[in-house]
Amino acid sequence: KDANQAMEDEKRLMNRELTRLGRELDSLRGTNDVPVILKAGTKGKILVVDPKWDFVVLDIGLKDELLPNGILMVAREGKLIGKVKVSRVHQDRSIANIIPGWKLQDISEGDLVFY
Repeated sequence: KDANQAMEDEKRLMNRELTRLGRELDSLRGTNDVPVILKAGTKGKILVVDPKWDFVVLDIGLKDELLPNGILMVAREGKLIGKVKVSRVHQDRSIANIIPGWKLQDISEGDLVFY
């Protein structure tokens, strides 16, 4: 039973990595027209905001199954204030660009991001 469970866990990890690499390859080829579906309930916080270049650093990453080109909502006190598009994903951090036209208020450190 333990060996089977370990194999199933490894299979899930390999499938997740295969999906991630396939999306990355599509992005490099320029054939990435399919919207990215993120894991339901994905949540995180904004750690850093660069207002000059309109990007943010998030406290979620690969460990949270975040994918490049995923779109996240930004909220403060239960109110939608913007949207961001994930550009780079690391193990426990990611970088996202603020989507033009969706910046309803200034985005600040500590704001909630969710899918």
